[in-house]
Amino acid sequence: MSDQVTCPHCGEISNIGGLIGTNTNDCPKCGKPVLEKPLLEWQPLWNAMEANPNEWIPTTEKMYWEMLEVLPPRKMIGRNFLVGEALCHVDGIPVYSCFSKVGDSYKTKNMTVGQFLEAFQ
Repeated sequence: MSDQVTCPHCGEISNIGGLIGTNTNDCPKCGKPVLEKPLLEWQPLWNAMEANPNEWIPTTEKMYWEMLEVLPPRKMIGRNFLVGEALCHVDGIPVYSCFSKVGDSYKTKNMTVGQFLEAFQ
């Protein structure tokens, strides 16, 4: 088994141990992710969102549509929406699961209405 990976963005060949970045996933030449993150659904997705509250977590088209259709969105701007029911409250402020579609990719992150408006308005 090879320890070498090729960056899909710039073609740089690196040893896995030579990758840099927060999760040692970034190309040393262009700085973009080399290894793709898995697309998560349901409990693994919720766990990843809780463990990485400041990161967008990749998810599936199926999960995006499930969450869009389960309840009317609390707020929707373009292809970005907050699930209709708050996940929790922090200091009395409701926090929702936000789902976003960018191109052919889907991602999610927990945020307040204010954070949502700041990100997408």
